[in-house]
Amino acid sequence: MTNYSAVFDSNGQWIGWDASKGHTLITGQTGSGKSRTAYVLGCLAAGDPLVQVVGVDPSGILGASFHSSHPGDFVLGSDPDSVIDLLTAVVTEMDKRALALGKNGMDSIPDRLLGSKLFAIRVVLEEYAGILEAVDRKQREQITSLVGRILREGRKVRINVLTILQRPEAAVLHDRGQYQNFFIHLLENRTSVQMILDDADENVVNTLTHLTPGVGGYKEIGPVPLMRFRTPTMEFSEYHARVQAFNNTPALRR
Repeated sequence: MTNYSAVFDSNGQWIGWDASKGHTLITGQTGSGKSRTAYVLGCLAAGDPLVQVVGVDPSGILGASFHSSHPGDFVLGSDPDSVIDLLTAVVTEMDKRALALGKNGMDSIPDRLLGSKLFAIRVVLEEYAGILEAVDRKQREQITSLVGRILREGRKVRINVLTILQRPEAAVLHDRGQYQNFFIHLLENRTSVQMILDDADENVVNTLTHLTPGVGGYKEIGPVPLMRFRTPTMEFSEYHARVQAFNNTPALRR
């Protein structure tokens, strides 16, 4: 039976992605398997009883399954006011948590405090470039400022981003040094690779520019090697059903 609850390396070993920790980037060209990986990670996030999932999806596909359960937490489309309102709500929650940490003499939220009233938050930004392209300059600055704050300050209060991009570009992949986990599918050229992994050697560049559909390279931040991975084929109907079955955490906004 196909396991739709994990991503596997080339040796069949589970890659232990944790929906409650670490900013994550999924990237790759159209048809490279990016959506398949997003479906699997979406199921993992929805299936984690300690994680609230919020986000924005211009296409209305990936986010529809979450929106149907918690419509206030997931923006479908690119209406700038709705996007900014949601991200502002996340930043407000982030600031509230940070203030509570300081008052309690803590520098981060440990696993033991997650439970019935406090949840890790996973902010999904599906096709983030599309979100930014659909707004004017002032709105773009507001959105990048809010997302930048979450990337820089959210990790310690268990608020983490899952960014999904077709093409890594400097204007879109801002605050890139804040990401801890990279699921990289076929990229166009060396420039695209080095936009994500600026210290990539020739072997890594060659690997990531010659991947076949459904196969990718997984990289954690730090001096760890690139690992090949493969995600199972998942139809949207299966993804939708699993998110609907798993997504039982309370809404962040009502």
